[in-house]
Formats: sequence, C-alpha cells, structure tokens
Amino acid sequence: MAAEELLPTPDEDLAAPAKKSRLPKLPIPRVNPTPVLLLLIVAGGSALTAYLGIRFTMPQRVVVEAPSAAGQEHGKAFNPPGLADFTTGPNALTSFNMTTERPAVAETAYIHPQATLVGFVNIGAKVLVAPSATIRADVGQNIRIQDESNIQPGAVIQGEPTEDHGKPSLKNQVLVNGQSFSVFLGRRVSIDAQAQVHGPSALEEDVYVGMQALVQHARIGKGSVIAPRAAVIGVVVPAGRYVSVGQIVTRQSQADALPGVEQAGGYLEMHRRLVKNSVELTSGYLALHTPGGKGVGHAAPFDESYWTPKGTPPESAHPEPAHPANSHPESAH
Repeated sequence: MAAEELLPTPDEDLAAPAKKSRLPKLPIPRVNPTPVLLLLIVAGGSALTAYLGIRFTMPQRVVVEAPSAAGQEHGKAFNPPGLADFTTGPNALTSFNMTTERPAVAETAYIHPQATLVGFVNIGAKVLVAPSATIRADVGQNIRIQDESNIQPGAVIQGEPTEDHGKPSLKNQVLVNGQSFSVFLGRRVSIDAQAQVHGPSALEEDVYVGMQALVQHARIGKGSVIAPRAAVIGVVVPAGRYVSVGQIVTRQSQADALPGVEQAGGYLEMHRRLVKNSVELTSGYLALHTPGGKGVGHAAPFDESYWTPKGTPPESAHPEPAHPANSHPESAH
C-alpha cells in the first residue's frame, strides 16, 4: 500500500473532524478573599509567636532603678586612695554585657575596701558588705540588695548571663514585682560567711543563708532560714521554712515539705543578731572613716521593732530558742 493511501482526503477532513476529549466544567464558587487573608494572618502570627516564645507576652527586660549618677559617684568613695575601681568598678564590655555600669551605693551603706563590687549593682540603705565579699554583676546584670541586709566575709553573689549580643536572656532573670533581676535580696537578708547566691535567684525579706550554704536558681520565701552547708537549687521555698544543716533541696516536693522556721532554733536568733550587729557596724564604720566622721565610730541605735509581734512587750519579743540537735551555731559576727 502506498503511503498516500494512509492520508485522509480533503473531504474526509471536513466531514469528520477529530473530537478532543474535555473534562466537564465544574462550577467554582466565588469566595470573599478578606476572611481568607485574615485567617492566614492569624495563623502566621500564632506561628511567629510560638517561635519567638514569651517575648511577645513578657517584658524583655525591665530596668529596676538603674544605678544613679549620685549613687555611682558615692560608690567610688570606697576605693582606696590611688586605686580607682579597686573595690567598686565598672564591668567590661562583652557579648553578654554590652553596656557599662558602675555599682550604686546608698549614702548610709558601707562597703569594706577589701570587698569587690562590679557592674550593675544597687546597694540599699544601711547595707554592710564585709571584707572579701564579692558581688559580681558583670555577667548577670542588675543585682539588687535592699536596706539593712548584710553580706559577710567570703560570700559570693553572681548570676548567669542576662543578655546575649544585646538580646535579653529571660531564662536567666528572676521577676520580682514585675521587674527583672539577676539576683534580688530583700530587706534584712543575711548572707553569712562563704555562702553563695547564684542567679537567677530571689530572696525575700528577713531570710538567712548560713555559712557555706548555696542558693542557686531558686526563690526563698520571707523569713526562711537556710542553715550552714545546705543547698537549695531550682525550687521555690515557701515563706517561713527551715532547711537544716547540710540538707540538699532540688525537688519542689522537698521544698513544699520543709518544716516551719520555728524548727531553726538558734539560727533564727543568730540571723537577727547578725542583722542588728551589721546595721550598727555600718553606721559606726561610716562615722569612723567618712570625712566629717571625726574619727570615732559611734553606731546609731538599731530598731528591733521589725521583729516584735504586735502587742508583745519588747523584753519578751525574742526569747532565746534552743539549739537544734547536732548543731552548734556560732556567735553572730
């Protein structure tokens, strides 16, 4: 058969055109694009919020009473002559601390020249910082020590980095009344000799941390006692609790089951004597060493009514408690 016989004739082309198969047409409903766009925006925003975490719902960093110029200037007064920044000095600029601050010290506080204060530190009224004590805010910024607290010889207060290349690190900050700190010490807190407080941590008022004890990443409730060589790590201790000598508390169930502070025995009274003695030493040393102090360290009277229950006569406010078993608290400094 010739090849020409396979080709259709012109008449066949016109008479029988090839039919193309087509899909049936389906009606497409008209959709208002506005709700769809809103849904996409909400979904995208939710994903972004989840990715960025709590930065959308919490303040990234709330500066609490940034060191005042007057307080920083007063802090320089505790540096020995000719040794600028020896006792109180600025932090170095690093990737985790990109601003420079100096410690601010209240006029009625006393910092021993052999102590060390660095960076963003705020020291309240009538605070005593004893020889060889160290308060470092060159890593964890914003360490606050409120009025009439005391930091005894060899004690160390510091924290984890609260910034990373200028961005806040919320996990290394503790919130107190909506404001962020590396370490916060309330009023009349005692940090005894060689004890350590490592941030992020907050100690409410009237807390005692005994010799060589450790508080790390924890909150300690008002009026609690941490006995010598105890360790409290990663928990919240309710108010008015007692951590016994050498006890290690790392689970919240342990913290919730701690006995009341009435079991602290001599350590509670020891803390109160330590606060009283430290406040008097503060005013005495200021009178002794401050220009115009006349070289005589006369201490101002101490107000103990803070610990006196309402309606209780002063002479019966602080009965001497018995010492806890197998413990021998030393005399207050």
